[in-house]
Amino acid sequence: MNILGIDYGLVNIGLAIAYDDLVSPYGNLKRKNDAVLLGKVLEISKREKINKIVIGLPEGKVAPLVKDFSQKISKIINIKVVLVNEDLSSQNAINTMIKLGKKRKDKKKLEHQIAACLILQNYLEGIS
Repeated sequence: MNILGIDYGLVNIGLAIAYDDLVSPYGNLKRKNDAVLLGKVLEISKREKINKIVIGLPEGKVAPLVKDFSQKISKIINIKVVLVNEDLSSQNAINTMIKLGKKRKDKKKLEHQIAACLILQNYLEGIS
């Protein structure tokens, strides 16, 4: 089963993909507007043969945006969308990159991708 993980931010959207149990960073998308973003997610879902989408649900002001985005995805893509708690995923991603000795510019580039990986990994561990 191929699962797309999404770390939805106000500016950057981090992506990760799990091919069976192997989770890998996939890239970043810029959040310009939901129509463009939804089109890109649809394109990636087709290209990578995605069976499920897992989106990290934060607390606070971004949560309603994430819920709205997940509902829009569900309407245009015939794929199950799951919201999972993403508490501290971005901070954990930064801590992971510090441990790996990543440079500051690399941290900015990879932060949301690593957060998406952590969200997806936590989801997979929870269903095992």
